[in-house]
Amino acid sequence: MTDERVSTASFLGGTAALMFSTQTITTLPKTYFLTYDLSMTAVGGHTVGASINAPGLLAVAMPNSVSSDNFPFTSAASLVVHHARGPLRRRPEQGARHADPGRTNQVMLSLQLNTTQHAILWSGLTVRSSGTASDSDIRSVHIWKDSKRQRLPESDIDLDMPPGSTDSWPLPPS
Repeated sequence: MTDERVSTASFLGGTAALMFSTQTITTLPKTYFLTYDLSMTAVGGHTVGASINAPGLLAVAMPNSVSSDNFPFTSAASLVVHHARGPLRRRPEQGARHADPGRTNQVMLSLQLNTTQHAILWSGLTVRSSGTASDSDIRSVHIWKDSKRQRLPESDIDLDMPPGSTDSWPLPPS
């Protein structure tokens, strides 16, 4: 895989703190993907999603800060669906957003980060679980850097991205 996993965390109390080696964000947009690995025991009927509610949830080096414009960022909710095994497997309705228990690297958000002027140093992100899923429904959370700069996840990351899940974040210097 060409995309680079920069951090992995787990939810505790509906929050996951992803800390990673410093990423330099400049005026040239960089794309990152926030993905979930669902537990095999995820409860059918629960919904999973991701939310970044405030600019302070992005850890940037001082003296820079993140603009509060356009917050919060929230993914579309995905319904956890248990499928029957065998020849009579039920398929979800066409266009329905669903998540299969045990599925790995399901893309929740695509983040396009850039500054308006000077480079900043970014080293962390705090994500809230949105939807009705419990912490145990989501095995882990990952953030991936789009190393090829194609703004699309690689083939072994789920390509079923929720509609409206791409957010562009201009990060003006403070």
